[in-house]
Amino acid sequence: MSTRIEDRVLLDTELALWLLAKSRRSLLKLLLSQTEAYLSALSLYRIASAMNVVGLGSPQKLFGLFEKIFHIVYPDREILSTAAKINADLLQKGEKREEHEIILASSAIKTRASLLTMSPRVYDVYKVYGLSVQDFDKAVEKYKMSLRRKIPSIA
Repeated sequence: MSTRIEDRVLLDTELALWLLAKSRRSLLKLLLSQTEAYLSALSLYRIASAMNVVGLGSPQKLFGLFEKIFHIVYPDREILSTAAKINADLLQKGEKREEHEIILASSAIKTRASLLTMSPRVYDVYKVYGLSVQDFDKAVEKYKMSLRRKIPSIA
C-alpha cells in the first residue's frame, strides 16, 4: 500500500521543538496517529543543541526518544545534491536562504513527504522544486475531522 504525500510528513525544526512541550503531547499523539512522521537529522541536531544550552537532558537520550517516535532522515548524497542545486538556483535569482532550511526542504522532497510547519510561507519558494507544504493548524483540523469520521456515533 503506498502512502499519499499528505499522510507522510516531515516536521520542520520549530514545529518539532514546539510539540515537545508536555502541554502539547495530545497534538503530537494526534499527528502520529494520522501520519507517517519524519524528522530531519539536522532538526534533531538543532533541537539537541538548544536543549544542551538550557541544560535539559542528554543528546543521546533525546536521539533515542526521537528515533522511537519519528523516522529520522539523514542527509545523504541525494539530499545534499538536491540542496546544492536549489541553493545555487536561488542564489542566481538573488535569493539567499538558510542552509538548514534548504536541506530540510530537500529532505522532504527526497522522502516524498509533505513539510509540516507553522510557517508555510517560509517554504513556498521551494514548491517549484517539488516540495509539498502543509500548514500545521490546517493539518490538525483535518486529522481531527478524520478521527471524528472513524468514531461511530452513539444515538
